[in-house]
Amino acid sequence: MVLKGRARVIPANPEAIFLPGQAAWIKDNSRLKLMEKSRQIGLSWSTAYACDERTAAQGARHDQWVSSRDDLQARLFIEDCKMWAGIMNMAAKDLGEQAVGA
Repeated sequence: MVLKGRARVIPANPEAIFLPGQAAWIKDNSRLKLMEKSRQIGLSWSTAYACDERTAAQGARHDQWVSSRDDLQARLFIEDCKMWAGIMNMAAKDLGEQAVGA
């Protein structure tokens, strides 16, 4: 959409939390996923969501394994997982369920 010579970017789904590339990464259920990525694209954040979603599912039988370049990045990833787990637990409580053990 162009208004008076100025370009505007309108997302395909303004209600979405994830960008299209992040959503595609989350939906990919491959056993092994590798990606060469640039910095600050939200891939760790969306991967943390995907890990939590798969692990929190009823009947989930597998843990998640994520490799990180160093201790700091690993800690940041765990913080992202913790954030998503808290959000999922809030949603579960609304339904009278519990997603995260106390």
